[in-house]
Amino acid sequence: MQNTNFNSMNCQAMVEQIWNYANQIAQIKNCSVEDVAHKLSKEALKKFLENPTEQNKPTHHKLAPEQVDENPSSCYNFFKSFVYDLQDLSHDRRQQILLNLQKYYPNISRMISNELVKEKVHKHLEKPSPFIHLVQKLSESVIGQDAAVNLMASSLTSTESGNRVFMFVGPSGVGKTELAKAVAKTKQSFVTFLMNQYQNDYDLSTFMGASTGYLGSDDLPYFAKALEVCKPSLISSSGLDKVYEVENAVILFDEFEKAHSKIKQSMLNIFSDFFCILRYTQPQIFSGNQNLSVRYQFKNCIMIATSNMYQDHILEAFKSNFSIHGIAEYFKKLNSEYPTKNSYSKELLSRMKVIPFGPIPSGKLYQKIIKRHLDNFLHNLRKKFREVSIENEDKVLSVLEKELYDDGCDIRKMSRYFLDITRLIHEHEHRWGSSSDVKIMFYSDSNTAYIKTFTFIDLMNCYSEVSEPISLKLS
Repeated sequence: MQNTNFNSMNCQAMVEQIWNYANQIAQIKNCSVEDVAHKLSKEALKKFLENPTEQNKPTHHKLAPEQVDENPSSCYNFFKSFVYDLQDLSHDRRQQILLNLQKYYPNISRMISNELVKEKVHKHLEKPSPFIHLVQKLSESVIGQDAAVNLMASSLTSTESGNRVFMFVGPSGVGKTELAKAVAKTKQSFVTFLMNQYQNDYDLSTFMGASTGYLGSDDLPYFAKALEVCKPSLISSSGLDKVYEVENAVILFDEFEKAHSKIKQSMLNIFSDFFCILRYTQPQIFSGNQNLSVRYQFKNCIMIATSNMYQDHILEAFKSNFSIHGIAEYFKKLNSEYPTKNSYSKELLSRMKVIPFGPIPSGKLYQKIIKRHLDNFLHNLRKKFREVSIENEDKVLSVLEKELYDDGCDIRKMSRYFLDITRLIHEHEHRWGSSSDVKIMFYSDSNTAYIKTFTFIDLMNCYSEVSEPISLKLS
């Protein structure tokens, strides 16, 4: 009993002595006593974890395993700080301390690990995702094609690098070309080939070049001329043969199915090996003709073919809630089992990733597209008339959707619709007086949109209605 009291007294004296040293060190280091105490506690804990004996237990610091296990949350911040401080140690020494930490302090180790995992995940989520960034960028231009946009963004932000080849399939006027243009904004250049202009077999010589002596052989092929937009780099030249590199370009083959089968097949090398060789003859005045060869190599380019083939089937597949991957496979099956004169060879189609486009969903998304057209239309009117306003825009957009939606395809009809309204205004405006005095107001009832016109009366400092409302129901 006496020995116990003696040891207890010695321990108490030792603790008091430690605090005296802590006060002295704090004054010398110009820091708080708590900081010094924390440092001493960390050193004691480190000593125990490097050599976990009973004698080394940091009991006087209330950090012995059995003491911490009574209330691990109260020591959490201290232990977390301790773990961060270990980063300055050598790898082997740090590993040994951490292993013993998990062994003798399992609860507090688990708490720290869980918190560090959360911090790591949160930090990762805060970091901008290339996929999400690209989806947002593409969605600024293309509305209502989330599945196609996501699939395109996923393909472009995958770990693979190099050239990519896609085929956009689906009904006309749902955003296929717009998505190609949106993708082009991520590259250095953009060139479009309207493939409906090359429907005959003899168009091959115009498009890709002709052999010496054949019609069209003495002119640079159109494909090469169009690629000048991409500013190809000359990478080698040997005699009459030249090699150019086209880099970071988007090349669009619009309505690809309408090109002659020979022209489509001529794309095999481009879509698989990403090069083409064009030959033509250059007439010389004194030395006869020169047979020239030009090779184009593509680097980090995106090639997109659009197609309206089987659009009714694709539309029905979307209405039946097929997955986008299922519709892509369905398109390939239709092309194989129900061929037409415009169908693609199996080897050509296998070189392209098919991305289906469906109808624009009705409601907010379709109205968002209408609003874009409407805003542009109103902007142009404001350049001409004194004032242009719209009453209850949401109601007007809802009525215009009823007028235009149909099956959610061919959004080009919106452009035609607002062009018709422009013509309608032009037909009536001579009755309204000077445009600098005219106010045009758009409004609607439950079924029809109208415009109402007013002229400004200077003397009365107000507007007066000058005509009956004009219906904008044009169909």
